[in-house]
Amino acid sequence: MAYDESLASRVRSVLSSRQGVEERNLFGGLNFGINGNMVCSINSRGFTLSVGGENYEKALSMPGMKPMMMGEKPMKGMVIVENPSAASDEDLASWVNMAADVAAAKPPKVKK
Repeated sequence: MAYDESLASRVRSVLSSRQGVEERNLFGGLNFGINGNMVCSINSRGFTLSVGGENYEKALSMPGMKPMMMGEKPMKGMVIVENPSAASDEDLASWVNMAADVAAAKPPKVKK
């Protein structure tokens, strides 16, 4: 398994009351989305959250968060959580719900 199944189970629990949640195995990891919009991704390299531009600085101010990098440039709106498996349930829920609110506010993506 290329991702932390225990973390995936915890994310599923946080998202269980939301509508339109989708899981996709992609590139050896597991991606969670709402109506086709990314919430988070768990893979062998870590736990990525799509927090959006409006929550980016807030997310980076939280313990254990760092910017997701594309080469040498940060990807604004995307953060990586250091050691997410050690996070409390409350912290994990806060992070995932922040990203889920952003994904749910976007228009649904049309499937090709």
